[in-house]
Amino acid sequence: MVKRRKIRAEARTRAADYLKVADDFAGGADTAEEFEYFNAAGVLYVHAAIAYADAVCIAMSGKKSASEDHDDVVDLLNDVIAGTDPVDREALKSIQRVISIKNQVSYEGRSFSRKDVFPLKRRIDTIRRWSKDRVRRAGVR
Repeated sequence: MVKRRKIRAEARTRAADYLKVADDFAGGADTAEEFEYFNAAGVLYVHAAIAYADAVCIAMSGKKSASEDHDDVVDLLNDVIAGTDPVDREALKSIQRVISIKNQVSYEGRSFSRKDVFPLKRRIDTIRRWSKDRVRRAGVR
C-alpha cells in the first residue's frame, strides 16, 4: 500500500516567512546551547531543519507537508528538488539526519551534551545557507 502524504498549498511568497521562523528556531537553539540547555537546543535545531525544508518546498512548488510525521517533509523535499545536484543531495541528507534525532532529544529521556549538539549546529548552518540560496533561486524575496 502506498503511503498518502498530507500536503497543503501555500503561496510561494510565504517561503520568506518560513525562513524567518527557521532562523528564529536556530537562533533560539544557539542561545539554549550557550546556557547549556542541550536538549532544548536539539529540539530547536530539529524544528529549524523542518522550517528550512518547508521554505524550500514552498518556494519551489507552492506546497508544504501538513503531516505530523516529520519524515514526510523529507520525502516531499526529495520530490521537489528531484535532481542529482550533489549540493541538493547533501542538504537533503543533512536535513534527514537532523530530523532523525527528534525522538532521542525529545522523548527518550536521554540527556544531550555539547558534543551531541555540535553536529546539529554544524548541519543547521549548512542547511540555512542552502535553503536561503534555493529560495532566492526560486525567485522568492
